[in-house]
Amino acid sequence: MPSPSLIYSEPGQGNTKVRSKGCQIQANYTQPIDNRIKAIPFVGLRYVSISNGAYTEDVTDSVYYPLSYNDLTQDTSAALAGLGISSQFTENLSGSAVVGVQQNLDYKIGNYAGTSQNPDMTNFNIQMPSSRKTLATASANLFYDIMKIGLLGLNLSWQQQPFDGTSTTTVLATYTVKM
Repeated sequence: MPSPSLIYSEPGQGNTKVRSKGCQIQANYTQPIDNRIKAIPFVGLRYVSISNGAYTEDVTDSVYYPLSYNDLTQDTSAALAGLGISSQFTENLSGSAVVGVQQNLDYKIGNYAGTSQNPDMTNFNIQMPSSRKTLATASANLFYDIMKIGLLGLNLSWQQQPFDGTSTTTVLATYTVKM
């Protein structure tokens, strides 16, 4: 027999909008170590706002218990600092590595709250977790200049996540056309 919460599961759908905005100002200084390697210390400030609009499921022939939830906004102001190293390995191959830290100066997020006509979940109000204050980041990049017409890139990024002590790793391949 299915659990009571699954008895009331329905294929509901609705619409919401997610908006994000941010700005960052950063200052760095390039210090040559030798003719191929440069150290690049940096400091900066970042502001990010992410807003998820309110959501309401439509009532249909297959949806008897529509779900609705409030809008939710997350605002973060942070200071950034770190050190990058860049190198020109060959005429066409270059690379860089960066380690840094983000110190949250101000962090705000609302509660996730809503209603449902589902008898097992009529109202809910979930307090969102607080953010960790200090987060580490690291990245490594390789770039290959293809006959001065394009740039092939391979990027690896790692960063701590603000809520649960986990981290994410991203690998990205890019191609940039030079004009």
